[in-house]
Amino acid sequence: MKNASLILNVFLTIAVIVLYVLHFNTGTGPEPEGQTNSVSVETTPEKLASDVKVTKVQGEAVIVYVNIDTLLEKYQYYQDVSDEIERNLQNMENSFKARVMRYQTDMQDYISKAEKGLVPKETAIGIEEKLMKEKTSIENEERNIGLKQEKEARKLEPVQKKLYDFFKEFVAKNNYSCVLTYTSKGEGALGIRDELDVTRQVLEILNEDYTKNKKQPTLPK
Repeated sequence: MKNASLILNVFLTIAVIVLYVLHFNTGTGPEPEGQTNSVSVETTPEKLASDVKVTKVQGEAVIVYVNIDTLLEKYQYYQDVSDEIERNLQNMENSFKARVMRYQTDMQDYISKAEKGLVPKETAIGIEEKLMKEKTSIENEERNIGLKQEKEARKLEPVQKKLYDFFKEFVAKNNYSCVLTYTSKGEGALGIRDELDVTRQVLEILNEDYTKNKKQPTLPK
């Protein structure tokens, strides 16, 4: 089996996950069957937005800024769901690799015994059919890995919606034109005045809300 293709798919999925949150896609759609959120979102976005204490300079501004790297790194809701996804993807990869190794071992063992004439013809037919079915099953599983990874990625949709709704209300409450994002590497908005960065205040409110409403989740496998 081509384990390299599996590893590549894993990295591609992680990249897609990050893009989901970075762009705050508004198409939330219906929640997939069996999906459960990792947090009870009881506090309304309006209330959360009202709780953010902005400075005088920030209150008089038309646009404020958020460091998206810091937001995703320190927003506990995002980190908890991301960690769960990463564990599931790693378990998926380990399970698939173990299955491939068992198949290869069984195949090599059969070939070795057959070459020595230790396998009767009737037995050989049954073994070969079993090995062929396992090979087909493994190939099907590999083709379905992308769908399983997409299912994992969808677990971040509640986080995406939480952030989108929050920032929409945050902009409305403070009469901002918008909230722009930038990264620690200098991507996004440039030449930002430090006093217009609201990342710290936003994280404080979002994490406080998450801690208060957090349940002990069992995310779908």
